[in-house]
Amino acid sequence: MSKKWANSYLMSDDELVRDTAHKEAELRRLKRDKLSLLKLSPKVFEFINSTLLIAAISGGNQLGKSVAVLLKHFFHMTGLYPSWYKGIRYREPVTRAVAGETALTTKLNITNPLLGPHTDRGSGIVPDSLIDPKRIKTRNISGCPESVLEYELPWHDSTGTHRGWSKAYVYSYAKGWKRVQGPPFNGFDIDEEPEWMFFKEVLARTNYTRGDVNLAFSPLQGWTKVYDFLSQTDTALLINYGVDDPVHLTDEHKQHLKDKWAHDPQRDARLYGFPVVGEGLIYAVPKGSWEWEPQKLPDLCDYLIGVDLPWNKNGYFAAVLLRYNRTTDTIYVVDEFKATELDWDAYADACNIMGQGIPVAWPHDGTRENNGAALINQLKKRGVNTMSLPAFMIDSMGKKHRSRKVIISEITERMVAGTLKVSTACPGILREISQYRLKNGDVARGQDDHLIDALHKGVMMIRFAENPLKLEDMELEDVYSEEGVDYFRDF
Repeated sequence: MSKKWANSYLMSDDELVRDTAHKEAELRRLKRDKLSLLKLSPKVFEFINSTLLIAAISGGNQLGKSVAVLLKHFFHMTGLYPSWYKGIRYREPVTRAVAGETALTTKLNITNPLLGPHTDRGSGIVPDSLIDPKRIKTRNISGCPESVLEYELPWHDSTGTHRGWSKAYVYSYAKGWKRVQGPPFNGFDIDEEPEWMFFKEVLARTNYTRGDVNLAFSPLQGWTKVYDFLSQTDTALLINYGVDDPVHLTDEHKQHLKDKWAHDPQRDARLYGFPVVGEGLIYAVPKGSWEWEPQKLPDLCDYLIGVDLPWNKNGYFAAVLLRYNRTTDTIYVVDEFKATELDWDAYADACNIMGQGIPVAWPHDGTRENNGAALINQLKKRGVNTMSLPAFMIDSMGKKHRSRKVIISEITERMVAGTLKVSTACPGILREISQYRLKNGDVARGQDDHLIDALHKGVMMIRFAENPLKLEDMELEDVYSEEGVDYFRDF
């Protein structure tokens, strides 16, 4: 018998219980000790050790760039600089600020990873021993309970002796740049790219104290004023942090990310932290994975129509008919219609010919008025089954949005995966896809993309596709409901 097991064998029952409890407590501590588990890449070390007052890390999605900013924040707030640290140091307690885009993203991406969620404080980067719940001020915000407004952490000198308290204020830059006007800060730490006016105000708030500003972001907005400033200013460090840089990701995971974004128009931003500044095709996926020779689909496939509406009499009306196989999560584009200078009777007939009673998804600008009535009502009063809310998506945080970049990414992913098929019997949308382009990092203006816009609206709302055969035996109010929203009530 080994000495280890002999000792266990000789323990009393009480000693065994205490020993087991001690080991379990140590395992829980190690699990919660995020600092000891972090693996930092050379570029993250360079960012953290920067001696410049402005430092930014521009990286792909979910690569760990936000952790780099939170680590710098933790070091400055507590004075507990590691032995390898060569960057800016503060010699007394500091007043800092952190900011994310919205209250919810700030909570999910900053305060929770830093402090731990409100039900488990101390499970983030800041360990239990440094957190006093009484020094964390929270407030219930609509859709975001227990949002942290400000917090204090103990500050330590070079000997590790507690010498006071550092304080941090929490902002969301979606509220505007005027929210941060007021007293100066020793430092400001930002997750994701804010508007230029907000960033300028942050620089102003740290001028007097010669405080540091740190930013982690994915440059999905293209070559913005913020990115231009960071790349052209000698007093700022800008690090591009790509998918090959993290040491905590396996080679298999890195390749998965490369494959996922291979055909996305924002792939350079999502994978390597470089803004999209050039021109090129948006849907550059080889046709073999998404072009489809028409054939009979299962009868159980649901239907939905997406439309794009004309601004005026000379504008274009476009509609695409989608079939949706929920079992395989595959969307089929099976019919199209595009015309200009026709009347609303003709446009309504086009929708009803595609299928009487099929739900119709439409753009948010359909609520604008024409001759005293909302545009979408021109279809509705002619018997078209228009949904009562304009097309939208629900993000991972439960928020509604209509981001064109997000729907483009979803359609690109579906094209690659083979879960979006466009019939060769739809030459109009095939032509638009072949010409749909970027310019200066955004969708080019003035191009012929009306059928694509109709497709976007349809895919946004595909979760509400229905089969007309089912609709005959079902109350419509039961079909179009999500999270208590009544889709048959005016928007």
